[in-house]
Amino acid sequence: MMKLRMGRRVSWASVLILLMSSASSLSAREFDFNRDVRPILSDLCFQCHGPDSSQRKADLRLDLQSGLLGTAKIPGVVIPGKADESELLSRLISDDPDLHMPPASSEKQITAVQIATIQQWINQGARWQKHWAFIPPVRPAIPAVKQPDWVQNPIDAF
Repeated sequence: MMKLRMGRRVSWASVLILLMSSASSLSAREFDFNRDVRPILSDLCFQCHGPDSSQRKADLRLDLQSGLLGTAKIPGVVIPGKADESELLSRLISDDPDLHMPPASSEKQITAVQIATIQQWINQGARWQKHWAFIPPVRPAIPAVKQPDWVQNPIDAF
């Protein structure tokens, strides 16, 4: 029993060290919910906290803005700008097997880089985005080219 506890402490200490080093390298980067966070939640959390009502546990939906960030009546599991106070992060880094997510029974484990990504996204304001398929495309600026006479159509500049 003592070896198991010591092993857990060492592994969580390693995770925290990785988190801090990952967080410092990731902190300069702007995190995008659809690109960086949604895939992590989809892979590790949506099986129990997603759209399938027959599989959902704890009446919590992490695929909806109201589940993650809350509503006027129900608090969410994320407090924008305050990762250390957010229930989502505390569950991801918990030492308690009854609280830690994803649970051991799911056979999926979150990495230190994934935890750091979620932590930074929360600290950057936890901006929610609709699914990418529902966001209208934005026409990019046409880049300058070295040989403008070659461009016959704006797409040629790319």
